[in-house]
Amino acid sequence: MRDRAVFFDLDDTLYDFGVCNQAAEEASVAYLREQLGYQGDRRAYHKSIYRYMDAIQERLGSDNLACHSRTLRNAMFLEEEGYPASPHAGRLEEIYWEVTFRYLAPEPGIIGLLKELKKAGIYVGIGTNLTAFPQYQKIARLGLSDLISQIIPSELAGFEKPSAGFFAYCAKEADVDPKDCVFIGDNFLHDVTGSRALGMKGVLYAPDRRSMSEEVTEQVARERIPVIRDYRDPMVLELLEIS
Repeated sequence: MRDRAVFFDLDDTLYDFGVCNQAAEEASVAYLREQLGYQGDRRAYHKSIYRYMDAIQERLGSDNLACHSRTLRNAMFLEEEGYPASPHAGRLEEIYWEVTFRYLAPEPGIIGLLKELKKAGIYVGIGTNLTAFPQYQKIARLGLSDLISQIIPSELAGFEKPSAGFFAYCAKEADVDPKDCVFIGDNFLHDVTGSRALGMKGVLYAPDRRSMSEEVTEQVARERIPVIRDYRDPMVLELLEIS
């Protein structure tokens, strides 16, 4: 059994999801306007796509991966708007990932940190809510493949964060006791609360571009939860007990 392991979330933890998502949604709306005469803007489209995600989870349960299918969510959007779902729903998913992959860039300092972890012989996993294909593609296009021990999407785990089943699966795959595992992520509920519930050391990634809610700020202070603001900060190595 390993004596320790470090897991990272992927979206908004290893790269800026907001930049990629906005560009991809803008490209999707441009397609809708050109092909179907859609009159809405990106914000309206964004709200609809995430409303359908919530609707799928409500109907099928929070651990059902159908909520991640952009083809399904786009089909629901198209049908509600009075447009044919085929072939446009599939094409919209293709456009989304094509543009997302084009805009990917690693978070400042993450490559250096991952190299330090690898040099120290520490298992490094990726624990992420989504299906396998896009997440494997992101890691490859970010240039991180050689620095990662294993990628665990929720499709493989059979559970979505913050379910205890997801984190238990991560610990099992890493062959590590949960108490010897660090989980770093940007989502306080999914990554920090979820991992801590299983006994892991949950660490919040909160770069300066992103503000924490008052509730999260108070909980972080009250429970002394570690926060990483910048992967280049030398204190990160101390936090992860790497010297």
